Amino acid sequence: MDTVDGDGWCGIAQIGYLIDADRNGVYETHRHVRSTETDCNPPFGDQSGWYKSNYPITQLSGRSCIGYSDGTAYACDSWR
Repeated sequence: MDTVDGDGWCGIAQIGYLIDADRNGVYETHRHVRSTETDCNPPFGDQSGWYKSNYPITQLSGRSCIGYSDGTAYACDSWR
C-alpha cells in the first residue's frame, strides 16, 4: 500500500502470463503484462482487481511495482 497521498506515486500490482491464442497447445513466447490494481485512490484502488482470459494461459506470475496513477510502472520487484 502506498502510504503517502498526493506525492504522485502509486503502488501497483502486475500479472504476467503466456497465452495459447490458437488454442492448439502452443503458447506465445512473449509475456502479456497487465496492471491489475493501483492504490492511488485509497482504500480500494482505481483499476480492476479481476481479469479473465479468453485463451488458455500458462506461466502466470505477479509482482509489485511503484508507478503512476495510469498503471504505468516505474520500478518493480522480480516476477514470482
